[in-house]
Amino acid sequence: MTPFDYSDRIADHKPGAVPPPAPNVYHGIPFADYLAWAAISNTDLKAFATSPAQWIHSLLHPWVPSKKAILGSATDCGWIEGPEAFERDYQILPESIRARRGKAFDAFVAAAEGRTCLLAHEADNVRNRIAALEAHPLARLIRDSADCQASIVWHDQETGLPCKARLDLYVQDLGPVLANALNESLDPMTEIYAVANHPAVWDLKCSGSVNPDQFARVCDALRYHWQAGHYSEGIETLTGRFPRWGFVTCRDEPEHSVEVYSLSDRAVDLGRTEIRAVKRTAAACLESGNFPSSAGTVSEIDLPGWAYKREI
Repeated sequence: MTPFDYSDRIADHKPGAVPPPAPNVYHGIPFADYLAWAAISNTDLKAFATSPAQWIHSLLHPWVPSKKAILGSATDCGWIEGPEAFERDYQILPESIRARRGKAFDAFVAAAEGRTCLLAHEADNVRNRIAALEAHPLARLIRDSADCQASIVWHDQETGLPCKARLDLYVQDLGPVLANALNESLDPMTEIYAVANHPAVWDLKCSGSVNPDQFARVCDALRYHWQAGHYSEGIETLTGRFPRWGFVTCRDEPEHSVEVYSLSDRAVDLGRTEIRAVKRTAAACLESGNFPSSAGTVSEIDLPGWAYKREI
């Protein structure tokens, strides 16, 4: 039986899509080229989880990033990819432009030749984040040891779906990184990541808080464990080794605290479990060509448990 060609079906719905390359780890792929690959990303899974119809809508109406997302991406570019990439991708506006609206702002955007425009005070915020990240020894060691912005492609082993992911910071073998950490007396890293010969991924996240309890709640609310589950499945499929997953976090506002966290294997496993049903749904919809907006059934709902503990 000939395997179903999911990439062709994805391309039928995704404007500008191209077939993904063969399963592998790729370096130096421009982000626009990665986005065009007709494969399922973590963003696609989140859309499918809302409804299959939402996935179709997301392809036809691309996401417009918020200011928070723009500054996060700028921090990612400037710290991970470096100053040259930042200058290539971003245009800093004069201080006289104080808002993201108006004729003057629109004129600069039109003349920016595809670069993202940052207001002067936004650029200062990004520079301060980058300086804080650069001053953190452990974050800097991870960045300097990693393959930055690697792109991976694999086929989901159960469904056959073509999948993809973009890795901020990818280390194929933790051994040399741990050795460098010991040389620099970075003991916290060696205690948590004491798993040599395993790959690891860190994702840079800018957040309103880098307090461990508050950031853990952010991970749950924004489904960062789904991202970890999806990416780790890809790396394990390609390498045969389960990766460690972590975050380099930076607070959005001054004083731009930086913390490095390892996400527990338990959380990564939960992410893999939760996205498994979503991948099955995606495969079924792509095969049938039917992308419903609802389950089409009647389901009972209840109030959350804490509602019954309120005093009356």
